[in-house]
Amino acid sequence: MEVFIDDNKVEDPQVEAATLEETVRSLQTQRCSPGRLIVGMRCDGIDLTGEEMAAALAKPADSCDRLEVFTGTHCELVGDATTQAIAALDRTNEARTQIADQFSAGQQVEAIERLAECIRTWQQIHAAIINSVRILNLDSGGPIEIGGRPLEAALVQPRDMLLQIKQALQASDHVLLADILQYECDGAIDQWRTVLAEIQRIARDLDTAESNAT
Repeated sequence: MEVFIDDNKVEDPQVEAATLEETVRSLQTQRCSPGRLIVGMRCDGIDLTGEEMAAALAKPADSCDRLEVFTGTHCELVGDATTQAIAALDRTNEARTQIADQFSAGQQVEAIERLAECIRTWQQIHAAIINSVRILNLDSGGPIEIGGRPLEAALVQPRDMLLQIKQALQASDHVLLADILQYECDGAIDQWRTVLAEIQRIARDLDTAESNAT
């Protein structure tokens, strides 16, 4: 197997792992520069993402003749994750008013299917926030503040919105669901966006500080 890290060929990679995942873990611990994480992979010229990556990682290591991995700093990783989260948030913001109209028009089946997609996205956004804080070790220096409030307090409104939607779904109250999506989501979505933007700012500042230090 030929191995490349950030387009630089690894001489004598000594790949003896059973699976591609073990190979990648070995490259991370033994071959990557300190402070850099593997954030992308390409196997035999094919970029691996999502389910494709999960399936490829489980395969034998020798199933890939040319393995390319790409690294980034913790700050870059957080920047990419929050940028994607903001884009996803914007998409759900456009969709939720349409879903509210569908509930009001009696199109419950389609509305519930689309709402389920929004809920999954919102849960992923919430997870991205928590993971970004953990990656940057922000909580090790004390709780970060969003608009003068601790992060936990800043996430109360989004959590409450998700709880209201869950309760309305359990009660099959489609009128209430339409009202929540039409009138109650604005503040929660704005709060998520504010939190993500603040994490991005912190990541940029940390990245700049690290660059200046080197």
